[in-house]
Amino acid sequence: MGSPVEDIASMATHPLILCTGRRGNLAQVFVAIEGQVTICPSLLSAMDRAFKLHYLINIAYDTRAEHVWQLLQKGVYMIQDRTTTYASVSEMIAFLKRVK
Repeated sequence: MGSPVEDIASMATHPLILCTGRRGNLAQVFVAIEGQVTICPSLLSAMDRAFKLHYLINIAYDTRAEHVWQLLQKGVYMIQDRTTTYASVSEMIAFLKRVK
């Protein structure tokens, strides 16, 4: 049995962002998958790394967070594909375009 981060990382089958510290004052940020843990310099860096890992290892988004990854994919990285876009994701992208 390792640290709590290592224990959670060993169970992660999709890229998972883990943070230690308190809300608004993160001590460390990690990306974990299948027991492998990478320290990231920031939460934004961890999100970028986790998103790119999905493509690198050709893994589907975890259904529990699919809408979040889809928003990043289509609204931030501007990567379109043939998957059905959640209505909430389409609405958020349209909203963000209006407030630019």
